Amino acid sequence: MDPYRQHPGDTAMVHQTSPYQRPPNNGFANCLCMLLLLAAVIGCIVCAILFTIFLNANSPLIMVDSFSVSGLKADGSSISGLWDVSLTIRNGNKHLHAYYDEVEVEISYDSNTIGYARIPRFDQSKKSQDFKTVRVAAASSPLDSGRVSKLNSVIKSKGSVAFGVEIKAEVWFKLEKFWSGRMTLLESECKDLSIGIGSNSDKGDMSSGSKKCDVSLQRWRRYWWQRWW
Repeated sequence: MDPYRQHPGDTAMVHQTSPYQRPPNNGFANCLCMLLLLAAVIGCIVCAILFTIFLNANSPLIMVDSFSVSGLKADGSSISGLWDVSLTIRNGNKHLHAYYDEVEVEISYDSNTIGYARIPRFDQSKKSQDFKTVRVAAASSPLDSGRVSKLNSVIKSKGSVAFGVEIKAEVWFKLEKFWSGRMTLLESECKDLSIGIGSNSDKGDMSSGSKKCDVSLQRWRRYWWQRWW
């Protein structure tokens, strides 16, 4: 028997050559990846620019234009009176709008707070200024006897007395459609504002012209970006 002879029922071995297959075209995927990478780079650059602008926000300029007191009375361990303060608040930033909230004005004598009042919230556009007037009333505000004696003796000897004005506020800054996280605090101190008062008078006005206040901004405890709708 021929071992190489194919017998009926045997299965013929058929060898087929697989047709040539072209590798898949990844051009679209590569293009998409490049676009996503480019968008990410542009987004990082924009965020860096915005972050730099907000981080370098200039402090507002605050000045006391006029300062007066009436009905001043200090005896025992208390002080009373009405203090009228006129302020100029200027936003000197070229690109940022400023929004002021919880603006508080305090009057002090010898580092002791006498009274305070609030200014309603307001906003400022770029490179603009506002004029604010506030009245602070103190009715028998506690003041230790040593400071009361000092105040009365200074008025008698000098015909004037120095008070302090302090402004505190929370501030936001806005750039077009983006706004900053809430800034912790704006603090402004206007020290040694001398008011001329006669020995037999209970009222007087600031003897000098406008006075620039020291302003400081505490940076964000948290920082984020959000669309302003």
